[in-house]
Amino acid sequence: MSDLVLSGILDLSGNLELSGDGGKLKIGAAELEALVVCDPKTDPPQSTSAVPPPFPPPPPPQCVPTAWVDSTPNATVKTGGKAIVAGGTAAQGLAPSPAYPGKMNPSVLNPTVTIGGVAINVLGDSAVFLPPVTAPATFSAASGQ
Repeated sequence: MSDLVLSGILDLSGNLELSGDGGKLKIGAAELEALVVCDPKTDPPQSTSAVPPPFPPPPPPQCVPTAWVDSTPNATVKTGGKAIVAGGTAAQGLAPSPAYPGKMNPSVLNPTVTIGGVAINVLGDSAVFLPPVTAPATFSAASGQ
């Protein structure tokens, strides 16, 4: 199995399915895994470091440190059938229906490989969530690939 590594200055667009030979899509010289959009109903959390929000609203079971990227504006560039994340929205809380919406921060670890001019988010990037959540979540548990 080999990974597909994208590096240098690239701007991807259009309908595009990227795949390695059974491996993962990685970005830059550090070969960080690209994040992909996931479904909290079926996929494991992409972050386990989100600061649990105080309650209420939802009852205490929602106060967990798990988060997923749930959409990206340019979902036409994919790997393994899942949209590659370049900005977008996230959700924090308990699967299968995380209660707290959030927004992906621009990638700080990948400045050069983009989709439609927006840097691809990679493992180690983060999202911020609406109050009552007070701290960003770093996506370091899984890329979703």
